[in-house]
Amino acid sequence: MNLNFRSFFNLYTLFALLASLLGGAVFITPAHASTLTVNTLVDENDGSCTNGDCSLRDAINTSNTNDTITFSVTGTINLTLGELVIGLGLTITGPDNTDASQLIIDAGEDSRVLNIITGDNVSISNLTLQNGKVTDANGAGIRSASGASLNLNNVAILNNSAVKNSLTFVRGGGIEANGKLTITNSIISGNEAEFQGGGIYFFNGSSITLKNVEIKNNDHVGISGGGGGIALDTVTLATFDAIDVSGNGASNTGGIYIGNVTTLNMVKSLIANNTTTNSGGGLVLSGVAGQVANITNTTVSGNVTSDTSSFGAGILVDGIDSYTVNLAHVTITQNTTQNGGGGGIKLIGSGTINLKNSILAGNTAFGSTDADCNGNITSQNYNLIQDTDGCVMSGVLTNNVTGSSPLLNPLADNGGFTKTHAPQALSPALNAIPKLANGCGSAYLQDQRGAPRPQKSACEIGAFEEIVPLNLVSSPAQDGWVLESSETSNQGGTLNTAATLLNVGDAVDDKQYKSLLSFNTSGLPDQIVITKVKLKIKIQGFAGGNMFTPTNTLGNLLIDIRKSRFGTSANLELVDFQSAANQNNVGVLASAPSAGFYTIILQSTAYDFINLKGTTQFRLRFQKDDNDDLGADYLKIFSGNAPAANRPRLIVEYVIP
Repeated sequence: MNLNFRSFFNLYTLFALLASLLGGAVFITPAHASTLTVNTLVDENDGSCTNGDCSLRDAINTSNTNDTITFSVTGTINLTLGELVIGLGLTITGPDNTDASQLIIDAGEDSRVLNIITGDNVSISNLTLQNGKVTDANGAGIRSASGASLNLNNVAILNNSAVKNSLTFVRGGGIEANGKLTITNSIISGNEAEFQGGGIYFFNGSSITLKNVEIKNNDHVGISGGGGGIALDTVTLATFDAIDVSGNGASNTGGIYIGNVTTLNMVKSLIANNTTTNSGGGLVLSGVAGQVANITNTTVSGNVTSDTSSFGAGILVDGIDSYTVNLAHVTITQNTTQNGGGGGIKLIGSGTINLKNSILAGNTAFGSTDADCNGNITSQNYNLIQDTDGCVMSGVLTNNVTGSSPLLNPLADNGGFTKTHAPQALSPALNAIPKLANGCGSAYLQDQRGAPRPQKSACEIGAFEEIVPLNLVSSPAQDGWVLESSETSNQGGTLNTAATLLNVGDAVDDKQYKSLLSFNTSGLPDQIVITKVKLKIKIQGFAGGNMFTPTNTLGNLLIDIRKSRFGTSANLELVDFQSAANQNNVGVLASAPSAGFYTIILQSTAYDFINLKGTTQFRLRFQKDDNDDLGADYLKIFSGNAPAANRPRLIVEYVIP
C-alpha cells in the first residue's frame, strides 16, 4: 500500500490519540525508501507498478519521497501522454553509467520532457532527454523552477526548444532551473530558446556547479536576451570546472552570459567558436560592486561578433563600480569583432580587469585598431599582449611581453577535457615565469588539462603548460645480466649486477645471456594517458661478430616488460631469467649496423604495465637462445653502471586526460 503524506499524518495522529487514551506507547516505523524498476518502454499511466509491468510514468506517479527508479530495459521511451512531472524528492538512474544513450526519453516535439515541481532533492543519471518543445514557456528539456536541488550526472540534453508565440521572454531551451543545480559528465547540445539560455538558463539560485560538461551547438534565436550556451541571472555562486562551451550562437552573447552573479569561479575550461550578431561572442560578464569573476587556466578562442558595430568577441565585461574580473593563466586568441573593437577583451563601464600570466594576442577587430583589447586593464605581470592599442594598461608591467606573436599551434586535443593552443617551439610564452614567481608552482599548480605546473624551472604564459616527457636513467643497483645454467635448462645460473656492460646473446658453450633494466617510473603523474614509450640503449660492441647479420644471426633483439619486478624483488635475481613477463615482445630491434645509441619504440599494449607507483623492468633477449656454434656471440650494451652519458634511458610521453 502506498501512503501519501496526508494519509500517513492522519494515521499517525490516530495512533497517537489511541496511545494517550490507553495510557501506553504506540511506535510508528516510517516507510523506508524503496526502488522501483521500469520494465517497459511503453508510456502508460495505469497507476500501478505491481501489475506485471511498470512504465516510467507509473514509477514516478506511484513513488514516495526519496525512492529510486531504475531500468531493466534499454531503448527509447516515446512520451505519448505529455511531459513527465516529478512532485517529490526522487532518484532516477538509467541502465548504463557510461552511455546515456542506452535509455532515451523522447518528447517528440509535442511537450516538455520533464517538469520538476518540488523543492526537494532530485537526482537523474545515465539518461538522454530529447526533442522536448514548449511554446510561450520555459525549460523544454527540463524545467525545475520550484527551488529544487537538481543533480544531473551522465545525462544528455539534446535538441529541445522553447519558442514563443505571444510571450517575449522564453528561456532555457535545454534546462531552466533555480534553487541549486549540479551537472557532471554530461552534454547539452542542439537546444534553443528565443530569449535567453539556449542550453541552460539558471536564475534566482544559490549555486550552480558544472564539471566535465559539454555545452555545444545551442542557440538563442530571438532579437534580444542572450546566452546561446548558458545564461545566469541573479546567482550567489557559479562554479565551472572543465566545461566546453563551443559552437553556440545567439543574437547577443553566443557562449556564456553571466548577469548579477556574486561569485564566478571558472577553471580548466574552453569557450570557443561561439558566434553572435551583436556583441559578446564568447563570454559576457555583467556585474556590480562586490561581485567577482575568477577565471583561471581557460582558453577563449575563435569567437565571433558579426554586426558592423559589434565589439568584445572574446570577453565583454560590463562592470559597474568595483565589479572585478580576475584572469590568470588564460589564453585569449583568434577572436574576431568589428568596428567596436576589443577582439580579445572589451571593458565597458567602470569594472576592474586584472590580467596575470596570460596570453592576449592574435585577435582581430575589423575597422578598429583595438584588436586585442579595448578599455582599462590592470596588469599583474608576466602577460603576453601582442597589440596594446586601445588598452589603458596599469599595474605591474615589468615582465610583460608586448608586440610579439605568441606563436601558438591551432586549437587541438592536447589531452584533458578541453582543447588547448600549444605554444610552438620558439614561442615567447615558453619558460617565461620563473618557478615560485607570480604563483608559478605555488598558487598555480596545474594547467588547463591538469598537467603539473611547472614542468621545468619556469612556467608558461597562458593556459597550456608544455609537458616534458619523463626521461629516466636505469637503476645501476638493479641492472645486470643473467647467464643460463646450461644450454637447454632455461634457468638462470650466474648473474652480474656490477658490470658496466650488459650481455645479450649466447656464451661460448651456447648458454643464453639475458639482461635486465630497471627504471623508477613513480615520477609519472596519476591518471595520465601514455602516448609513447621509447627505450634508448647504447651498444658498445659485439662479441663473436654482429649477430644481426644473416651468417651469425640470433634473430631480433626482443624486449619483455614487467610491472614492478620479474622476480621476488627489484634487485637482480637468477629467477629473472625465466620469470613470466606481463607481456613479451613489446619492443623489437631488428638490426644494429654499428655501435652507438638505438631507440626502440614500445608497442602501445605495453603502456598498461608502466608502473606509476614504482619500478618498471625490461628484459632484453634475442629471438633465438643460441646459434649452436659453441662460440660466444653476444651484444654488449652499456648498463646503468656505465658513465652517465652511456646509460640506458626510458622516455615516456603522456597527456593528461
